[in-house]
Amino acid sequence: MLLFWGLLLFITSASLVKSNSIPIIGLTTGVDKEAGAWPARRNINELETEAGPSWDLFIRALSALEDDSESEEGSYFGVAGDPFHIVASPVHDLIRGMRRECSTPAPADHKQQILGQKVQQLANEYSGKDASAYTAAGQAFRLPYWDWASDARIPPPCTRQNITVNAPKGPITIRNPLYSYQWHQYPLDQGLFPGSESLENETTRSPNPTSHFPVEEVTRKLAAQAQQIKLKVQYYAFAFADTYEKMASMSGNGNSFESPHNDVHNLVGGSFATLTVTSFDPLFMLHHCNLDRLAAMWAAINFEKTVQTTSYQSGGLFATPKGEDITADSPLKPFYQADGKTFHTSRSVRDIAQFGYTYPELQDLDLDVHQNALRVTELVNDLYGSLPARRVRRPHPRGYGTQSLRELVVSVEVERSELELPCTINIYRGDGYAGRTTLLDMPRNGILFDEIPLAGAISASEFRGMSLDAVEDLLEKELHFEIKKDDGTVLDPMKAPSLRLDVQGFDLKPPSSLSEFPKYSGKHTYSKVFAQYNGTRTLQ
Repeated sequence: MLLFWGLLLFITSASLVKSNSIPIIGLTTGVDKEAGAWPARRNINELETEAGPSWDLFIRALSALEDDSESEEGSYFGVAGDPFHIVASPVHDLIRGMRRECSTPAPADHKQQILGQKVQQLANEYSGKDASAYTAAGQAFRLPYWDWASDARIPPPCTRQNITVNAPKGPITIRNPLYSYQWHQYPLDQGLFPGSESLENETTRSPNPTSHFPVEEVTRKLAAQAQQIKLKVQYYAFAFADTYEKMASMSGNGNSFESPHNDVHNLVGGSFATLTVTSFDPLFMLHHCNLDRLAAMWAAINFEKTVQTTSYQSGGLFATPKGEDITADSPLKPFYQADGKTFHTSRSVRDIAQFGYTYPELQDLDLDVHQNALRVTELVNDLYGSLPARRVRRPHPRGYGTQSLRELVVSVEVERSELELPCTINIYRGDGYAGRTTLLDMPRNGILFDEIPLAGAISASEFRGMSLDAVEDLLEKELHFEIKKDDGTVLDPMKAPSLRLDVQGFDLKPPSSLSEFPKYSGKHTYSKVFAQYNGTRTLQ
């Protein structure tokens, strides 16, 4: 799930949290209260290309926090290591798989508050003709994001070891704080970071454990998955997730943003895919700001579904006993509202505006929620909709007739505890790769649901004129799967008796305008394709 349970392994005995009361109000500077306009979190690549005061201040402030003593609560280590600072999203307390303490507004907004304070402090160092520009940039600073759904490359500014920015006395070249975080005390304390003996002295990104920061290899792996990541975001999470629970979690029996999120962690690899330390990689906050952005856009489109609607039992967290019923009104401990006495709840954090920021896609919206939903839908289609709304015609009653083209997915259901985590379930068509679902280290229990789009591996047009039975026979012959560990070890699927894989086809109804998403109908399950693995296995 999206919650990084690995960080919770040590909080009982060695928590890095020092504050008992954490009021979370976000940043209040740079807000045009009269016009109701909040500064936007910006795309990291656009921010670097602009190369102005905002970029200079961001890099210098991040560098200063990373250099601060790790014993300081407000240092980069203190913020990233705090298990309550590992997300970047105030709009969604469920976005981390319905696990609350680490999925509140507090983590990112506390981080944003601390970084914002440092940015404003540094802005005051500039004088002369630059002073006003840096002051304004400091006031409007908000955390940037990495839009991996439209550009799956690791942001270029995060791949260079050194970086040049403008300081008060002119250009300076410094170690790039976006490249990695270097531990001040190394080797790491095994009490705080169990199992970290093999970690290097800085955070790493590498799908190959024998190499260090192989940018080309990571880029290649991300590029190979870019189409599927975009499909999962656009035509699955945005178009098909019709409840908050489905959108937020792979436990929601639907299409979620958690699925592509997991893929990104796994594909980047290295310590970025190691949940005990992933939040220390500077890429982490950019990754999760984008997750927050996607959830905020989904909430604008689905404006009547912005909070949790079903209760669930807590698995036991820092401030929530195991078995406690969790609802949208349960306290999000330890994060207080502005009064310092009342805990935030799911309802109190659902609007990002109260935390003093927005996203470019949510700016300049009017007060009519229906019109806003149509406008944001247009923007989503423009950003991510270059794939299917496309060529679909009316369904043909006999299946793949001349009037019908279909989309195919592999639906996945499995109990996590039956697998050696982390791992991926990979789908192949013949010798070619078709898609995946990724299971991270945590949580280790609970049912996972996902749908793997096959549009990149199967062209619907090749089934024209074929009956449903003929298509099923072809898919049964050509599709196969394997469960794989990151080190290449292939796991025995017979040891996961809950695993169920179904190939499903459905007709997509194209939108009549850009302000609509496609809709599906005529759903059909090709039950023969993976029949030997569904419901017929026993543990060996």
